[in-house]
Amino acid sequence: TATPSPSASATPTAPPAPTPIPLAEVVAQAESAAASLRDTEADLSSDQITAAIETELSAVTREIEARLADDSRALSPSPSLDTLRALETGWKKIDDNLTRWERDLRASASQLERKISELARQADTWEQTLALAQGEGGTPPEVLQRIEAVIAATRQTRAVVERRRAQVLALQNR
Repeated sequence: TATPSPSASATPTAPPAPTPIPLAEVVAQAESAAASLRDTEADLSSDQITAAIETELSAVTREIEARLADDSRALSPSPSLDTLRALETGWKKIDDNLTRWERDLRASASQLERKISELARQADTWEQTLALAQGEGGTPPEVLQRIEAVIAATRQTRAVVERRRAQVLALQNR
């Protein structure tokens, strides 16, 4: 009998608890975090896929409704093989488009989920850093304010990402 490999029997473990940032590194890490948050928001602003799908979906819905009515009329008598092929070609184009959108939305939702998790870990790290800074006597107020500003900005960016995720999930269900 074969023995199970360690990876096959291992249970998933929770991610390690966040490690606070050493106070000497707060300024540099805060700058890095701010740049990362700006990049995230810029990426969301430049992502036109969701907006394009949302706009085009209404037009495709109207096209499908019109096609259903037209195709019902075309199918009521005995349609020719050429008519059936033409109808199939039209529906195939719509199906291809909807399949592409579904794939794009699934990829976007997955990416947004990863970003939300990353932002949650980042906020946890900064909250641990704040607790460390508050627990040590003599931490300058400017450092505490800097840490609090990063926490607030991280939460704000996470809210923006969560709203986009909600938009993507709603589109997936239409």
